[in-house]
Amino acid sequence: ARGRVNIVHVDPNNPNTIYFGTPAGGIWKSTNNGTTWVPLADELPQIGVSGIAIDYSNSNTIYISTGDKDATDPYSIGVMKSTDGGTTWNTTGLSFSNTFTTAGDIVIHPTDNQILWCATSAGLYRTTNAGTNWTMVQSGDFSQGSIRLKPGTPSTVYAVSNNKFYRSSDSGATFTNIVSLLPASSGRMLLDVTPANPEYVYVLSATIGSAFQGIYRSTNGGTTWVKRSNATDIFESTQAWYDLAFAASPTNAEQVFTGCLNVWRSNNGGTSSTKLNNWSTYNSSFTHADIHYLGYHGTKLYCGSDGGIYVSDTNGAVFTEKTGAAQIGQFY
Repeated sequence: ARGRVNIVHVDPNNPNTIYFGTPAGGIWKSTNNGTTWVPLADELPQIGVSGIAIDYSNSNTIYISTGDKDATDPYSIGVMKSTDGGTTWNTTGLSFSNTFTTAGDIVIHPTDNQILWCATSAGLYRTTNAGTNWTMVQSGDFSQGSIRLKPGTPSTVYAVSNNKFYRSSDSGATFTNIVSLLPASSGRMLLDVTPANPEYVYVLSATIGSAFQGIYRSTNGGTTWVKRSNATDIFESTQAWYDLAFAASPTNAEQVFTGCLNVWRSNNGGTSSTKLNNWSTYNSSFTHADIHYLGYHGTKLYCGSDGGIYVSDTNGAVFTEKTGAAQIGQFY
């Protein structure tokens, strides 16, 4: 592969500073909107990165969840932290020394920079002192799931494990499993929220066999759910165990994007979806096959795939490749 990208993150204080994490090629940084890239993890004990969080009050403080959440190449050694913009890294209180733990999403509280959450295969972890100490606040395998905060109400936290949806109303100290009209069994789940309607929560679910199961939506902050659709196979495969991505538009509460083999878009809250591109057809909407990340940063939709990083400022109609000369090819 040209080089798989597991996570993309943009500096909240500077849209021209972009980071991406790779399963075996470390974390890379661009300060010129993706024109050129610099590796930041060449001296780390292992160089897989599946989650990135930046302190909005100080862009030099960066957290990464290590390892490869999608194919365990390599495993996680926990969360590492840099206070100098990624030049040097230190371990935090969340460290793994075994050879089977994976870690994914890492999220920072929007008004209290001491609080972060990290999704791991050993549970959902939370710190209230900027990474010095971590507490496992919910058991389960969250490494391939999602953590999101309710827009405007960060005391409400949502998270999905591979088969359950959880909600917290106490800033993520404790979580409750909500089952109302969500699938009884799933192989993998992702979720997203939108500031366009803070009450909306979307969940994308795959079957235990990694096929498309459906898009589900709550319009009351995750209390009750309605299945939107599963009529069209927007995965086009049964490989959601390896690559799966999901994003809601921050400006249009009805618009959601799904990535597996290709990128699909729904403009009606997941009821129906339209295929935006095809991995075997190179044109202006092209993204390399196997989509591992979709997410908005500002007005731009970023895509991380087996072929690098792509960005769209047209809600997926046109994608531009930004991988450039980043040396992130994987050896098997």
